[in-house]
Amino acid sequence: GPTGARGWMWGMLLRTDSARQILITKVEKGSPADGVLAVGDVIMGVGNKAFDSDARIAFGSAITVAEKAANRGRLKLLRWRKGETETVTLQLKVMGSYARLAPMQCAKSHKILDDACDYIAKKNIGRGIPGYVNALGLLANGNPKHLPMVRAFARKLDVKKAYGMSSWNMGYMNIFLSEYYLLTRDKMVLPKIKHMALYLAGGQSQVGTWGHGNVLPSGVLGGYGAMCNPSLVCAISLKLNQKCGVDDPVVEKAIRKSEIFFSSFVGKGNIPYGDHSPREVHDSNGRCSLAVIFFDLLDNPEAYSFFARMTVASYGEREEGHTGNYWGMLWGPLGAMRAGPEAAAAFIKKQEWFFDLERRWDGGFSYQGGANSSGSEHTTPGWDTTGARVLMYAMGSKKLQVTGKGLKVDKALTGEALKKTLFAGEGYSTWIRHGLVNTDFLDNLSAEELLGTIVTWSPPMRIRAGKALGRKSGNHVPAVIKMLGSRDSETILGGRRIMKKQGGKAVPAIDSLVALLSHDDSWIRFRAGATLCSIGKPAREKAVPVLLKSALRTSADDPREMHQRYISYVLWGGGVNGEPRGLIARDMKGVDRSLLVPVIKKLIPNTDGQTRMLVGKSIKMMTPEELAPLWGDIVWAVENPSPSGIMFNAGIREEGLRVLVKNRYKEAIPLCAAYVRNMKQHGSQKRIYQIMDMLKGYGAAAKSELPNLYKTREYYKENLGPGKPLQFPVWARDEFMKGLDDGIKAIEDATGTPTDLKSMERL
Repeated sequence: GPTGARGWMWGMLLRTDSARQILITKVEKGSPADGVLAVGDVIMGVGNKAFDSDARIAFGSAITVAEKAANRGRLKLLRWRKGETETVTLQLKVMGSYARLAPMQCAKSHKILDDACDYIAKKNIGRGIPGYVNALGLLANGNPKHLPMVRAFARKLDVKKAYGMSSWNMGYMNIFLSEYYLLTRDKMVLPKIKHMALYLAGGQSQVGTWGHGNVLPSGVLGGYGAMCNPSLVCAISLKLNQKCGVDDPVVEKAIRKSEIFFSSFVGKGNIPYGDHSPREVHDSNGRCSLAVIFFDLLDNPEAYSFFARMTVASYGEREEGHTGNYWGMLWGPLGAMRAGPEAAAAFIKKQEWFFDLERRWDGGFSYQGGANSSGSEHTTPGWDTTGARVLMYAMGSKKLQVTGKGLKVDKALTGEALKKTLFAGEGYSTWIRHGLVNTDFLDNLSAEELLGTIVTWSPPMRIRAGKALGRKSGNHVPAVIKMLGSRDSETILGGRRIMKKQGGKAVPAIDSLVALLSHDDSWIRFRAGATLCSIGKPAREKAVPVLLKSALRTSADDPREMHQRYISYVLWGGGVNGEPRGLIARDMKGVDRSLLVPVIKKLIPNTDGQTRMLVGKSIKMMTPEELAPLWGDIVWAVENPSPSGIMFNAGIREEGLRVLVKNRYKEAIPLCAAYVRNMKQHGSQKRIYQIMDMLKGYGAAAKSELPNLYKTREYYKENLGPGKPLQFPVWARDEFMKGLDDGIKAIEDATGTPTDLKSMERL
């Protein structure tokens, strides 16, 4: 915070609930802490009282109180030093008190805003994503004295330098330049905007997403596929490009594909990391917050309303997210603002202590990493968060599209609706979600009250209320069966959440759950199926035929046929999306093959890699006779990677190769060789050995593919490694090349040809 000191405290899973001391690790010269605190000191409490609650939150709250005019900026701390404890005082700048609607209509917020903008101007805007955000912040504040700096920054930007990880770098550059043009009408940046619009729109995946960058020449995303956070940034930037006058059908098509993709999560849960199923939290990495802005710009009221509530309810979850909390803390307030000033003020008030800890003594803001986070959870340390906070404190001016320009008051979340939305996030904790704490404030409610609480718009609240009810004694099954028969979707989903936790007690509900497998709502069908999976074998006989028939249906409101993904989870899942093992994941005894085979044919071409991967489990368990009508489909699946869900792309392709090799079809030889060239790159340093072993099993018959393998080896030599198109670390590149070289050498040395090879030409 504005003390100028940095501290360490105990934490776990992003929480510091049990921290009662703060060890000082750094003190900046000239700051309020200089001369009062020193490295090695321990803060034991505030005022004359030792910490008796979370030390981090208590310290942040103490800063807020000390800065009030009545307290004259005096922050009293209980300091331990070399065995002695005494009360010391830090003199902070008097900032005043936060207004009811802070940061709107708030004198303190305006002071913070001005100081932060001056900090950016003094330190310079910077570069990369934090630089674009800093520049956006200066625009949002609207102080004319900063405009020359922003103008110079905008005109100097080189679009070509954003090609690396383009969805991230170009997405943020595109938003900044679009907002800059809309505010200034500086035509010098229009060529850059038009270039980025066409580049990003042309590089979008078939289903409306981007990865770390654009699609590969094959039309498939590279790496591990779709990433929803930068995809939403890109989609927002394209919509802003249209407002700048970019009128191209390619851009319009890209926006509509993103709208279809992201609207599929409405009513289900948090937008996930990639092309996965919804996570049952309110937000993570700011994805729902981005969605609020996107759908508001599109004037899509249903999607806007759902994601607005998800964002506002996520105030206790903002520190969660892949790579750290930078993205969540950047987009959370901006998304909440789309729900209206009252909702935004209530959302920010819940995190006031955090933002005051993030604020530096010289006006800037420093990244605050999550407690006990490292590796992939904490890869933005040292990032300048000043621009992100400026955007938050400048929301009241509504100068930019991303800070609420064009906000319609009639859509604002207020009154009872706002109260219920905030309640959905009350008492949230990563410790509760991970099962480290088995108590929740919801435990204080009676069983009857919990049965009412679980009927909610909020997927995370359903989970918590269901768990709390599961800790209550008594048989709740009869009441829940009645809920399953309701016509109200929230009642049905609440009932199924309770039933999922009932285990063997839920057997009487099988008929009610099977009936829901034919419901008009695909999400209800999926959740009913997941509950049947938790019941297990007793549900199998009745549920599987209904599921197989349902897999063949199509509906106009499901253009990606995501109901097929959900059905594949229920039939073959296990460990995917946290769902229980599928009803036929272990065996397919008693499953009608006349129903199963058409379903496999239908699901193999699904655009989703997870769906295809799960179908592969059936192929693995089928006899050659049962596979006879599917060989053509299997070959197609090997040759054609799924356009989305790339993380799971290898599943069906490699399972297909295995069954072809196992059944000794010689057509597997060129398929294996081709797969070496276009296999999923993520983890391929181990995968290459498995594929080359398949080829080696054909002995001298595989020699026909040596010319292609030589070309593939040269391709990887040129393109695989640090700084190359396929950016592998040295150790992974060396392991991959060794596997490829060893396999080629074994084929070159092979002398015998297996006599049991078959050809599909006979089929």
